[in-house]
Amino acid sequence: MWGEHYLGALLCGQVLLDRGQHELHRMANTSGELLNSPKARALLDEVTVVDIGRLQSAANEIVELANFGITSGSKVVDLAAPGPFLGRLPTMPSSKGKRPVAPLLAGRLKPLPLVPIETKNEQSVLAAAKFAANLQAGDLVANLEMIGTYLDDLFPRWSQKLPPTVLADFEDLLIGIASGEAVQFGRDITQAVMRHRAQRRRPLNRYECQVYAERLVIQLHNLCDENRLASERTISTLLNEIEKDPTSFLTVGKAAAYVMLSESHFARLFKAKTQVSFKTYVTAKRMERAKRELALTAKPILRIANELEFHPPNYFTRTFRKHFQMTPSEYREQHQGDTHG
Repeated sequence: MWGEHYLGALLCGQVLLDRGQHELHRMANTSGELLNSPKARALLDEVTVVDIGRLQSAANEIVELANFGITSGSKVVDLAAPGPFLGRLPTMPSSKGKRPVAPLLAGRLKPLPLVPIETKNEQSVLAAAKFAANLQAGDLVANLEMIGTYLDDLFPRWSQKLPPTVLADFEDLLIGIASGEAVQFGRDITQAVMRHRAQRRRPLNRYECQVYAERLVIQLHNLCDENRLASERTISTLLNEIEKDPTSFLTVGKAAAYVMLSESHFARLFKAKTQVSFKTYVTAKRMERAKRELALTAKPILRIANELEFHPPNYFTRTFRKHFQMTPSEYREQHQGDTHG
């Protein structure tokens, strides 16, 4: 009530009386005299007040208990679990639904407004020797698959967030491999890592880590392949380019020209290499990218379709349904915030 170390209130808002307004102003202007009245002090003493320090301490304990329950898999999760966006849900769920919510007030259900910051899975290890061998072989596809598996282990849930140091081991490993290829490569990767580390001030989610990790790996592969002649391009080289950007080669003609082959000869070699046609392969890669964007970002579906070069937009929906037996909206609703699947 009074004193700067307490939190409380007697009256909020304004009151306009049809009579007695003068007396109300007089009371407000003589509040000091009012507190000198024994009767007024007795009434004020009956008002419940809370020390702010105790309130902050209690709030911290609640956050720690909630995060412990979320990370340990204990039964606390049945009572309080984060929403799919690591915070408040966009809409109030039904108490009969499958998503757990926190009963914060009697007779009411509220989503828990906490962001769990969890520790990484210490069993997640990136095989340096295998990664280096893929780099020397120019197999970007294999290395990006390794990164995906590594991040799957780090982030058991897509909605999970980890401290900004979570990728330190991966960064150090990549710097070491780059330095082994060439001193300048090591310097280039180190500079990219240091720039990113300087900007990291908050916990990272799976999408942020994947985009950054893939960009670093692609940069390293580009450094190793920058002196490759056009005559040295192969189907594997083309697969790497498609992995970097699944919209970079959308026609057989463009892909065949890249590897300096006729379209018919290219089509035969490509199918022998991948066991599927060029169109099927590229469409599958675009669909995989679409799944990631739907699950890990809040981008509008129309924007995702445009970024992946699906025109008109309803062609994207038809293609997605053909591949996954559901619409993009249905996929997002099922997978955003859930475990990998």
